[in-house]
Amino acid sequence: DVGALFKGDSLEQTARNLRYDFFLATARRLKIKKIILAHHKDDLIETVLLRILRGTGLLGLRGMLPLSKYKKVVLIRPLLFLEKDEILAFLKNRKLKFMLDKSNLEDVFLRNKIRHDLAPSLARMSPSYKNSIYNLAKTISWDYDYIFGKAHAAFERALIRQTDTLLEIN
Repeated sequence: DVGALFKGDSLEQTARNLRYDFFLATARRLKIKKIILAHHKDDLIETVLLRILRGTGLLGLRGMLPLSKYKKVVLIRPLLFLEKDEILAFLKNRKLKFMLDKSNLEDVFLRNKIRHDLAPSLARMSPSYKNSIYNLAKTISWDYDYIFGKAHAAFERALIRQTDTLLEIN
């Protein structure tokens, strides 16, 4: 009952935190260092659109990364380049069972409103909008990593110079 545990964050964020805490606890118990998640291109696009609507910078525009770290566990998202429909078609063609989260059908959450209202409108305006947003997230991720790397290196150089200066004074 996520509602009973709901504190401060959105109900969606509380559920996400509970899922990831479960993954982390299970990974620790089983001594697993990597977890593969089934996020796909539609998830990434919804995340980017959600962050744009709420207000974000480069970090948020990256969406979710194919490889990231959650506490001490590596998260791998190998399906980010595939659309949900492609994955469902693959599963149906092979008669493989899958689960759908019924809460994704409700228009209570902003993410679902994006999924059910905004995304179809964008598709009518620009059939390739998914690829455009996917490419935006990917290139912004590269830009962010480059800028972060340069800023971190400059900070390290400044810190070393400051430390050297302090050592000379003493």
